[in-house]
Amino acid sequence: MSDCQHLRCPITLELFIDPVLAEDGQTYERSAIIQWIQQHGTSPFTRQQLSVSRLTPNRAIKTAVENFKRQNGESRRPSAPRGSIRNTIVLCETARWFPNGIVVAGGNGGGGAMNQLYKPESIAFDRQQNLYVSDPSFSRIQKYSRNSEEIVTLVTSVKAGELFIDRYDNLYFTVSSSHTVQKRSAVGGSVEVVAGNGRYGAALNQLNAPKGVYVDREESVYVVDMNNQRIVKWLKKSTTGIMLFGGTGVLKNPVGLFVDEVNELGAVYVCTHNSKVVKWMPNTQQLITVAGSDKAGNGSETLFVKRIFWDLNLYCKIKKQLFFSLSVVSKI
Repeated sequence: MSDCQHLRCPITLELFIDPVLAEDGQTYERSAIIQWIQQHGTSPFTRQQLSVSRLTPNRAIKTAVENFKRQNGESRRPSAPRGSIRNTIVLCETARWFPNGIVVAGGNGGGGAMNQLYKPESIAFDRQQNLYVSDPSFSRIQKYSRNSEEIVTLVTSVKAGELFIDRYDNLYFTVSSSHTVQKRSAVGGSVEVVAGNGRYGAALNQLNAPKGVYVDREESVYVVDMNNQRIVKWLKKSTTGIMLFGGTGVLKNPVGLFVDEVNELGAVYVCTHNSKVVKWMPNTQQLITVAGSDKAGNGSETLFVKRIFWDLNLYCKIKKQLFFSLSVVSKI
């Protein structure tokens, strides 16, 4: 897929008009980052302190945007008001999907050999674009180098479910059988439990079949506590979770989540097993349905979603029924 994302502000997601370079090494639209600094004082990516007075024009990016516009024509999509922060993530107008995919993991029949997978459950990528795959049928997590030349088994003897890699390349994974979320350190490779006490239950130091996991910049762990039908947040090094929302009858069959740390700070999006995606805002008890409905069906408002994949560089706006699952194949 061709890419012009580097020509878009990571806050407004619009083509740059007045790009500036900040102290965190990122380029932003001037008005958007000034608004952000005035509200938060820190980088939206690194939490480094930023100063408006130290923003510098990025003339190279501005020239690249002008060249892009000449070659492709002005965007026909209405722009957001100058300085506003959009809640919608869009693909580049010139993006093109490759019609045929390539196998990057498995593809040699189902099995437990190093070049095989069997019903892989989840994937994640680190900063070097290495691929991680949970293969619970063979109680392992596999790491595939970016060029697929090297395959390493990182974790064994555990039926890992969902994977998440934080900004430090630490690997987090859910283990439903032990009702825990565990962390494999990028430095040293040690594994520790970061959520749950190993026994199922509904107390705040327990989980019951955790499904989805997300880790924010503060290394707080958000967990989809599936059988308790709730979302629980575990602060770094905490032995007890904080219930954010949910409970029986409130949140039905949650399976995946995403925490917005850029546009709507702290907003939690949760997808349910059979029908919809809901949004929860901090300090409220209100759940807003943003996609799907309470009833399964074939209409454009119905989603069948196993997991939310939300990336600021790639967002699929779903108009029709969607079903995504790695567990039905033996390759990725």
